[in-house]
Amino acid sequence: MSFWTNHPFLRITFVFILGVIAARFGFSPSENICLWLVLILFIAAFLGKILFKKSSNLIWGNLLLISIFLLGTLRYEQVDLFDSKATSYTQWPQCQAYIGTITSYPKNKEKYHVYQVDLDLGLVDSVYLKSPARLLLYEKKDSIPSLNLNYGDKILITGSPSLMLNAKNPYEFDFSKYMADQHIHFQHFVSSSQIKLLKKDQGNQLMYAVYRVRSHFEKTIKSQIRGTNEQAIVLALLLGIKDQLDPETKEAFAAAGAMHVLAVSGLHVSIIYFLLTWLFRGLPPGDLKRFLIPTISIATLWLYALLTGFSPSILRAVSMFSIIIFAQILNRRGQIFNSLAFAAFVLLWLDPYYLFNIGFQLSFLAVAGIVYIYPKIYSLWDIDNWVGDYFWKLICVSIAAQVSTFPLSLFYFNQFPTYFLIANLVVIPAAFAVMILGISTLVLSPIITCIGWLLEKVVLFMSWTVRQVELLDGSVIDWIYISEFQTILIYIFIVAFFAMMKYRKATYAWVICIVVVAFSLDRVSSILHQFKAKQLIFYSTTSHVPLIDRIQSFEAGLMSPDSLSDFRKQVNHVAPFRIHRLLPKPQSPQIINMQLGDFAKMEVFEGKKLLFFSQPFNEEEIKFRLRADIVIISNQSIQSLADLDENVDFQEVILDNTNGYNYCNKFEAEAKEMGVNLYNLRNQAHLISLSRNEKLLNLFF
Repeated sequence: MSFWTNHPFLRITFVFILGVIAARFGFSPSENICLWLVLILFIAAFLGKILFKKSSNLIWGNLLLISIFLLGTLRYEQVDLFDSKATSYTQWPQCQAYIGTITSYPKNKEKYHVYQVDLDLGLVDSVYLKSPARLLLYEKKDSIPSLNLNYGDKILITGSPSLMLNAKNPYEFDFSKYMADQHIHFQHFVSSSQIKLLKKDQGNQLMYAVYRVRSHFEKTIKSQIRGTNEQAIVLALLLGIKDQLDPETKEAFAAAGAMHVLAVSGLHVSIIYFLLTWLFRGLPPGDLKRFLIPTISIATLWLYALLTGFSPSILRAVSMFSIIIFAQILNRRGQIFNSLAFAAFVLLWLDPYYLFNIGFQLSFLAVAGIVYIYPKIYSLWDIDNWVGDYFWKLICVSIAAQVSTFPLSLFYFNQFPTYFLIANLVVIPAAFAVMILGISTLVLSPIITCIGWLLEKVVLFMSWTVRQVELLDGSVIDWIYISEFQTILIYIFIVAFFAMMKYRKATYAWVICIVVVAFSLDRVSSILHQFKAKQLIFYSTTSHVPLIDRIQSFEAGLMSPDSLSDFRKQVNHVAPFRIHRLLPKPQSPQIINMQLGDFAKMEVFEGKKLLFFSQPFNEEEIKFRLRADIVIISNQSIQSLADLDENVDFQEVILDNTNGYNYCNKFEAEAKEMGVNLYNLRNQAHLISLSRNEKLLNLFF
């Protein structure tokens, strides 16, 4: 019996995922055609199997797989259609006021209360607008007391929501795309005075009850634990409330390779399942125990998933555990990979966008790695001592999870925690203790008050350990870049390596060799591209002055016409491009000091003359016609392009972010009439290549 026969859903889910990815990248046959093709292929496969019994099953199996591929495409298109209607065919940004219902647990940020709101009705120039849409509402923590809004509150907001803006700089984290994958496309920043509470308790009654319980548990934790940081860690670990974690704590756990503890996932579900089986261990064997424990376990796990807000990681974990538990009821030998694949298929059918959630990807890979790699590593050393065996198991689990997730972690986060083993030897047992003590605190806090004290001490010890690991020399290897293609190659290498170890076939050795060669060639290609690069990139930032990178081969230097008071904040705009181009970390920008009167500055790079206007100029101050390749306009310092053209001989104009929207729109219209090359940094960054050999390199690589 083949591997695929024992794991049918592994193949089905894999093909379904391929269909979702194909739709994501533009493969979109019409819904009717897709439905008819799926129906025809299913019928053909079914009848073919019955009528042609002696024919190869490969033919009919492949027909079914093609139909499942089309189902993946179709399902993605159905969900994507809702999002398209919400963004392209509505006038929500033109609303003067609108009504919506809060559909999430409120998040408490430093400056805002954040709510997810489903829009019901909008007012656009005395016309009512009703179309499905969802937004993030940011209520500013101002002097007016907050309304203390909760799930299910129907509210009236004055003002206009706006579409979330795309990332403006190359390779920058695209928050709008991240939220679009959660079907949220709009945002609105308001003060408390712009919100009016209309009705309460308008949401789903089950979720309303769950959020009330969750709120009660949150208050209980805060009343039992004094330290603010310890409260935040317990709330994240126990209830999945992560908005109260400070950046330093997140950074410390990430650097120690223990961030997975703060994201409610399979670890937490397995602890709860262990506690349930331990509580019912005294029941005598029989049908009562056989059905009672699994039923209570499944119900408890899904209730816990409700309390944590149904994150993709918890959904994956609870779905998989439920399938395994159900298989035990039927006295069937559970196939963990099949269960994992089935859980993925169900979740992706409900929402194909889960596939593009980082947590979803990492959690599935971690479980798959633990299931397959852990036994192989554990069998390498047989320890008789139970204490040594326990810690050996922890080490094996940590290595297995790290092997299966590190390529994706490198791709997304560009860093690797060197001492993850040391941290996990403490953090995982501590997380187990925190879960037990946390649940005990929630249940027994009115009776036994010392549990909260003990819980706080355990969290303090865990936090202290994480910070000590972070302080070790070389605790994090950062500034690592691998491309999507290289990430896929690494995973092919890992699969081929373990297949070679199991089956001892030369075919897998050849696959490994091909992967190594392909990885090396792709890396060399990137290096050659950058080696010949001579570029200027004008970043789109929130700064009050322009920020430009001068790039020559593997050297880069920032420059600006004036000093930046918030340079550390602006680094977030620069770093992604630097990492992807194999360039060094950004340092404070060089201040351009070549002054032209009181109104302009000039800089020359690789023969390109850059002229910076930051203040209005008097034509009498200019004794002769200026010449520049690129003119950068700040602070609305030029009245019109015609005025600029009279005094400056230029090739292109750049408007930075200090210019207002109306000013930029005016200049864009004028540039179109005059045939001027104009770039607006409010829309996106502008990259200029000065390398003569770039086209030649593109032919070969």
